[in-house]
Amino acid sequence: MASVYPLNGVDQVCLVSIAAEAIYGETIAYGAGLYEIAGLVEGGDISSKSTQNKIYGIGKKAWQARVQGTVENGVRMDITNPEADILNRAIPVAGVLSSYNLIAGVSDGEGVDAWQLVGGKADTLELSIDDGEGSCLKASMDWIVKNILDTPVNASAAGHDASSKPIWQLAGAALTITIPAVTAYEFASARISVRNNLQRKNVASATNTPKRTISHLRDGNFEIEATFGFYEPPTNAGEAIYALLSNDCPPEDVAAVLTFTDMCSGAALVTTLTGGAYSGIGQPFKPNDDIDFPIDLSFDDISIVYTP
Repeated sequence: MASVYPLNGVDQVCLVSIAAEAIYGETIAYGAGLYEIAGLVEGGDISSKSTQNKIYGIGKKAWQARVQGTVENGVRMDITNPEADILNRAIPVAGVLSSYNLIAGVSDGEGVDAWQLVGGKADTLELSIDDGEGSCLKASMDWIVKNILDTPVNASAAGHDASSKPIWQLAGAALTITIPAVTAYEFASARISVRNNLQRKNVASATNTPKRTISHLRDGNFEIEATFGFYEPPTNAGEAIYALLSNDCPPEDVAAVLTFTDMCSGAALVTTLTGGAYSGIGQPFKPNDDIDFPIDLSFDDISIVYTP
């Protein structure tokens, strides 16, 4: 039976290899037990772009020649029920960020197959949650991928049903936030940004296939920024956050623990941020709306642990 066009989201998959790549290479193995779904993927995309170096010369305003540069491949995933295993792909272990293969795209089992992407590293991870009934933890991950293989793969048999996965909800005590030395009032929102600042590297090599794909992904500086919002101005033992922010020797040992709970199974996803320092405060103008008081912090480290 031929594929029916246009295709829709039912025909799509987004899979990440369970094991890290032993070598940042050009091969991929697909089969049972080798890949896991990225989660309940609400959005995102696969992109492949070729950088073009245009050359201009005298006698003409338009470019007269161009050199094709490095091909830049990437995958973005917007996930509603992120699992610790997937989120931890964006966190270096002993200072090293592991590389994973991905299978993503349309795979309808009737002739349209998904892309095989090799040498992927998670460049950024964004976690967010807001107050209100029915709100839940959301994650967005941006991956940089070394190469997309010429041969696609039929991954439709793997399925992409995330219905049995936990939904990390905000409901009463299901979410708690503790920042030592800060009296945290009613919680409004949280935004956590993890950045690896990956750098694409291309070297002249007879073994680099294809020639214009990146040869290496070098890990950059590891950065963690967070913004927590409250419905009352947070204080530090009666002292305003501004006093800490502007202090000659502000505290640099702030920690935050966010415990997300799946209300059905009782499982927990505990996110711990350590080595924090205040980096900003603010108060928005909101006509006829609730006023939240955000505080910005930068952290040294993060851990994400799943507890059944």
